[in-house]
Amino acid sequence: MKPLKLLRWGFFSLGLLSAMPNWAQAEALRVSNLVEKALASHPDSALWQAQTLEAKAQQAGAESQIQPKLQLQSELSYAWMQKKDFGRTANQLLATYPLYAPQLEENLTSSDWKSQAQMANTLAEQQTLTLKVIKALLNVRILAAQRVYLQQEKQAIRASLAQVQQRFQVGYQDLNDVVEMQAQADNNQALLLEAQQQQLQVLADLQAWIGEPLTLEQVPKLEETLYFAKDLTEASWPDLIESHPQIKALGFTWQAKQAEVAFAQSQDGPQLQAFGAYVYNDSQQNFYDDMQGLRGGLQLTIPLYLGGKTQAKLDETRAQSQVLLARQQAQMLLLKTTAQKAQLGIQSAQQRLVALKNAILSNQQAVKAAEEGLKTGARNVLEVLQAQSRLYAAQKATATLKAQMQMDQMTLFWALGVLDLERLKITEQ
Repeated sequence: MKPLKLLRWGFFSLGLLSAMPNWAQAEALRVSNLVEKALASHPDSALWQAQTLEAKAQQAGAESQIQPKLQLQSELSYAWMQKKDFGRTANQLLATYPLYAPQLEENLTSSDWKSQAQMANTLAEQQTLTLKVIKALLNVRILAAQRVYLQQEKQAIRASLAQVQQRFQVGYQDLNDVVEMQAQADNNQALLLEAQQQQLQVLADLQAWIGEPLTLEQVPKLEETLYFAKDLTEASWPDLIESHPQIKALGFTWQAKQAEVAFAQSQDGPQLQAFGAYVYNDSQQNFYDDMQGLRGGLQLTIPLYLGGKTQAKLDETRAQSQVLLARQQAQMLLLKTTAQKAQLGIQSAQQRLVALKNAILSNQQAVKAAEEGLKTGARNVLEVLQAQSRLYAAQKATATLKAQMQMDQMTLFWALGVLDLERLKITEQ
């Protein structure tokens, strides 16, 4: 099979690892399927779910504070006093309702914003995990392509080494050529083993993320064609970055802090609540609050002096709000820079692909010329091998660059906050 044809067929098809045993026997997964498995099974997924449940519980707790409350207080006791012993029953069914308690409303508002921030943060973490999975898949493919071309180079070196050794035995080849050829063979073997080790390490990461065994044969592929959506033009970047889950999470947290500022201001202010109670207390007139019947009214609480507690809490919360704003601006700049670098990477890679295509064609011609020169005695085996190595290097660089372009595209999606399963499914079509 010709090298260029092998490149097209090998890197972007299920036969990329055809040199490995049982490649055709396993069914490859789709990228979206593997990401779904990772999102469901990753150790952090349970943490995100627990944090979301905690935020919702806090939200429900804050909401309960503004609702009417009904409590039963009951006592059954016996007293042994110096002059008299007596039994006592004290029962009170107490209902309260806050009439003026602005801190409760602010606490509810703060918990609402915190709940939204946690949901946005979970979405941001899921997109980050999605990007990690995709990059791992592409790294597996890059290393597989390297193994394909290193294996081809190994076969070429082996054939050339056998020829050189034969010529050396009859005195037509120098010993230094044999040594140099053997060094190339050893280097090639070392690179093959390194690529295999790295590939298995990446596969181990994928297995840990999805929580189940995964073979190289099952590793899904991303199509060679890049997916450019009309909704991702550079003019839309500012709006997309502002809507990025990371930015929204910081924004919601800032809103929660603003509510905490209002909470701190109102918490130490006047409080007014209505109450009503049915009372049945009986101790045979031996206790001061013996009564039976209903009581109700208003209860007003006004703090007079708290030693600067309120102002200190306000200063702390406002400072935290400023920190959040600064973090949000820094993160927006980071996302914008990441998107720009990814876009530039795609554009420059497209230009480099043209150059590599020309390099492959010219190196193919160089290999043919070297082989013809070997027949006529104008070239030696080492020169032929060097020409072949340059060809394999160009082919390997092409496969790696195509995968890098896909990494840049997925990084662009992540930076714009749109790396979700639906968009992945579109790229798979």
